[in-house]
Amino acid sequence: ISFEFYEELLLAVRLKMQVVSLTKGQQEFQQLQRAYKKHELSRQAAYNAYCDYNTLIGNTDFKGRQEEHSAFLIRAIARMRLDYEKTGSANVAFYLYYLETHHYQELHFYRHARKSLIRLAALIEKSPAIYAAYRLGNVLINQAENDLFLRQFERSVVSCHEARALLVPGSFNDHLCTEVEFYGHFYSGNFDTASLLLKDLLRNDQGKDAA
Repeated sequence: ISFEFYEELLLAVRLKMQVVSLTKGQQEFQQLQRAYKKHELSRQAAYNAYCDYNTLIGNTDFKGRQEEHSAFLIRAIARMRLDYEKTGSANVAFYLYYLETHHYQELHFYRHARKSLIRLAALIEKSPAIYAAYRLGNVLINQAENDLFLRQFERSVVSCHEARALLVPGSFNDHLCTEVEFYGHFYSGNFDTASLLLKDLLRNDQGKDAA
């Protein structure tokens, strides 16, 4: 259950229900029915959260319509909070905290966004159902960028260092991490380090152009 393979869980419960209906009593069968309904609720909640997340990051339905975008985001967050309370699904929580962060950052509520990002990082670290190194790295980059707006420049640099160990060298997110770290050092007054990072960024851009 910790991996939240709901399709497999539902199939296994259905098969067990077949056996129990032939070999055991009504009480055992009803227990399996309740378990099936619980897994089905979690599966549907995770699917709905996934769809809302992809609708929002795709942004195709809301171009030029910020009010509709904000209204949809608020509704999606409210629904996910209820679904998470009912199911405890890590998948639902993952999308919930991500959308909360996005919403707070749009409103420039960066302290609230930081709280959601901290919850998201802790969730990824402890949940086998959603853990992936790149996901944690992305959250740490988001934390670092969020800290720039909070004027917590040294903390931003620390988050970049933690993120880099989780990222694929040369990837888009690795370059993004370098860019955020550059700003952290620049606004901290560490101009020598910032200059080195800027040269690294320019070198990478030139390499892309040459390719």
